[in-house]
Amino acid sequence: MSYFNQLQYKRIIGVLSILNIVLIALLLMAPTNARKHKKPDLIKLFTKELQLDENQKAQLIKIDQNHREKMTSTKKEWKERKREWIKAISASPVDQDKVDAYTTQIGALQVEIEKTIGQYFIQLKAICKKDQVEKLNELFFKAIHPRRPHKTK
Repeated sequence: MSYFNQLQYKRIIGVLSILNIVLIALLLMAPTNARKHKKPDLIKLFTKELQLDENQKAQLIKIDQNHREKMTSTKKEWKERKREWIKAISASPVDQDKVDAYTTQIGALQVEIEKTIGQYFIQLKAICKKDQVEKLNELFFKAIHPRRPHKTK
């Protein structure tokens, strides 16, 4: 191997090494998906912010568990329909009736998700005392619109 070929290989290895170091640094500095999308513990949050008593906390735990089960099953079904929809639009030839059917099912599941969130809020509101309801409204508004200030009345 000639001197110029060896020099060229050394340069390529050097550049690749630097790129690897930069990539590793970026991976270490970037937040992980788990930290980036960490969901708050709603039971602790509501107990603290609304100053729930033990009876209310027990009711909240039951409501939260039912809500999570419903959301998990609905989201799982939504993801499955979405996968089927993607397969349908990727097929050759495209069966438009199938695509439309999956689109309708996905829309209905999205509506179900929104209804479930609304029902969760209504059930939480039912266990709150009058002085806790306004704080719950603020918390719910912040969850729905995290960047806009809450206007009372």
